[in-house]
Amino acid sequence: MPLLTVRSLNFLIENCPLRSLKIGRFSDLTDATVNHLALNCPDLEQFEVTQAKKVSVAAILNLIQSCPSLSVLNLSYMPQIEDTVLNAVAKHATTLRSLKLSALYKTTLSSVQALGASLGLTLTALHLEAWERMDDTALRTLIVPNNQLRVLQLKDCNNVTAQAVGEVLA
Repeated sequence: MPLLTVRSLNFLIENCPLRSLKIGRFSDLTDATVNHLALNCPDLEQFEVTQAKKVSVAAILNLIQSCPSLSVLNLSYMPQIEDTVLNAVAKHATTLRSLKLSALYKTTLSSVQALGASLGLTLTALHLEAWERMDDTALRTLIVPNNQLRVLQLKDCNNVTAQAVGEVLA
């Protein structure tokens, strides 16, 4: 029996409005719970959930738009993530300082450009993993000159060269 269930998570959301939710590999997470979180926890600052494949793009968009104080966001190993989500992060998550994205297959350079234009100066931690479309151009777009970046993790981003990393960190 899992230690955390959807029922116990909903109880926490209703009785103790959360500021931070960090759950790895929570495959039972659904739209209903994410929407419940967005409605009841507008002061949420940290949302880190991986492999939540039952959560739709619409629910993620609702959370991002409803929680303007997000400073840490992890949307790793969620194959449903697409440009609309990254564009919403760029538009609504203006207090974001740490971003983790992994295994994104439905995103394009234009959404990376939107992230860079919006968050490029404020991100202090960026973790990118297994993002096939992340290349030198995308990295240069995401990490702008005069950035505040203190942590950069690139794992299995095989189209990024050491030269580009050196340039963005200079």
